[in-house]
Amino acid sequence: LRRGVDLLETRKEVDPKRISYIGVSMGGILGSIFAGVDQRVKAPVLVVGGGDWKTLVNESEIGPARYLRFLEKNGQIESVDKLAERMKYVEPLNHVWRISPRPVLFINNTTDKIVPVSTNKLLQAKAREPKKIVWLNGVPGDPTGHIPPLDKMISEALNWWKEKL
Repeated sequence: LRRGVDLLETRKEVDPKRISYIGVSMGGILGSIFAGVDQRVKAPVLVVGGGDWKTLVNESEIGPARYLRFLEKNGQIESVDKLAERMKYVEPLNHVWRISPRPVLFINNTTDKIVPVSTNKLLQAKAREPKKIVWLNGVPGDPTGHIPPLDKMISEALNWWKEKL
């Protein structure tokens, strides 16, 4: 991601003061780290992203998280607590606060089972002002509650960038 910004800064048609980021799901999780460590990213938009690896693994209904819980239960891996401790350097909660004083927009769904709402709230709580938090209802028919309505998500992001960039 940082090399991508390096490249964008070399392009004459790109205003380096208006480079932003939008990340959805794992992109929102990783984007909170990326925007936290790279000051060149202005007004990032983090969509259905969360923080706290331990909670993500323990509560998410995504296949890999369920599989890790299965392996832990059967003694085939170390505990989820130990895994989370080893992931501390890439823990979104340890980086998202660094986005400030740049503004950040969080867009989340009210019933997300893939990136649980509790982890959305943890990430938002760690972020400093200025921040805006938008809650949406997921796409009808999505049993995971994870897929945001694209029209609303895009509208929120575009309005955010018009105002902040």
